[in-house]
Amino acid sequence: MMMDPSTILYSRPTLCEPTPEVDSSVTVTRGPSLREDGWRQIEFVAPQNRDYIKDELVRAKTFCDAHRKRAGWSDIYLRREHPTPLVQVGLMYDDLSKPLEFGLSLGQAPVIGGFSLCATIDDWFLYGVRDAEDRVVHLGLGPTEDTPSADFIHALMDIAREGNVLLVDWYNFELVNTSSVKSVIAWLNG
Repeated sequence: MMMDPSTILYSRPTLCEPTPEVDSSVTVTRGPSLREDGWRQIEFVAPQNRDYIKDELVRAKTFCDAHRKRAGWSDIYLRREHPTPLVQVGLMYDDLSKPLEFGLSLGQAPVIGGFSLCATIDDWFLYGVRDAEDRVVHLGLGPTEDTPSADFIHALMDIAREGNVLLVDWYNFELVNTSSVKSVIAWLNG
């Protein structure tokens, strides 16, 4: 029995395009792995994009509300690269705290230039891509089922402040206030 493709629902309302380049000839066995639909769902962006992001959040939410069907979505909102890429901020890989450092895979393939960083193996993790000059090209957060540790919350606040970047949550269509522990916890509990 064949399913009607028009009845298949998507598990995420938005996707980030393009996804990073991967080396499909190798399989990663150590470190975090993202599903393809998890790429940059919570991400840091250049502050020059603030107005664009605010508008994009409204467009994405409106689209997703219109395509909500039962436990999924009938269509996907594709988010394109932002007008000012994160790499232009000048955030360097060496500026990021690295208690535990791993590579990153998307699906089962390693991301070329990919990295993931976490305080403990069970904690939320930072992930992204760096270029040949060790500049951070993309930087996102990988959530787990647990609430992130206090160390992780402080690390993301430090990145936002010292890197002069904004945190966007595409799952909840929100520009995250990273100015205090209280505001970050309010976002996490929202």
